[in-house]
Amino acid sequence: MKVRPNDLPPNVPKEKTIRQIGESLREVGEFAQENGVEVWLEVHGRGTSNLEVIKAIMEIANHPQVWVCWNSNREDVVNGSVKPTFSLVRNWVRHVHITDLWRDDYPWRELFALLREANYDRFTMIELPYSMSTVEDAVKLLRYYRALWRELSSPSVDGRSQR
Repeated sequence: MKVRPNDLPPNVPKEKTIRQIGESLREVGEFAQENGVEVWLEVHGRGTSNLEVIKAIMEIANHPQVWVCWNSNREDVVNGSVKPTFSLVRNWVRHVHITDLWRDDYPWRELFALLREANYDRFTMIELPYSMSTVEDAVKLLRYYRALWRELSSPSVDGRSQR
């Protein structure tokens, strides 16, 4: 089950909101555990998409059924790298959203390398805002996307694929 914190209300102390979200997640995690469900906290929202905030929420939740859904936000990038932000939540990442892999303002190859280093063996979910007029167009887009995903996710040396 995916949940979104979505906002740090301006008239509520940040720490109070973080605590409330974390404690609520722990409670949801307890119910989820009884029912064999994982809870994924999506890195999403005004203020709550900050990975330091997500880390604080996860530390308060402190539940084995509560995980993080990495959302591939532009705000993740610090000086061209996602390593500093990814490292904050690395041990909790259980789901990954990816968007436009052609964007060069997001270090996709580095993200995929960090996922490999974290032994991430799950799916990445495409979030694209495009609508396809035909099934053939959709299939073609997905084939191109798959090829680019494979290239970016393959181990490389000096930025070149090792195939």
